[in-house]
Amino acid sequence: MSTKIDGTLGISSTALSSIGSKPGVSKPSSDSSSTKVEGDTVHLTGNAMQMQDLHEAVSKSSAFDSKRVEALRTQIAQGRYQINDHSVASKMLNFETSLAA
Repeated sequence: MSTKIDGTLGISSTALSSIGSKPGVSKPSSDSSSTKVEGDTVHLTGNAMQMQDLHEAVSKSSAFDSKRVEALRTQIAQGRYQINDHSVASKMLNFETSLAA
């Protein structure tokens, strides 16, 4: 027994051409000057735009203190690193408060 594998899975070409078409979205025509495509729009809130700006700023910055990181790794490996739980909690609360503002 042999089976022809042509990538269509037995689906007609008409059915294949309609896959992925969405209501309200026009397909491009040969005349591109009069083509209008309708679609979804995205509106960013002020917070989202701030987060996007922060993300860009952080990705561009090189505020990475390799000496500090190495010192912390050594302390952790030797079991000498002490976590200041009050400082961590305070910083978490400040962060949450700044998000709510």
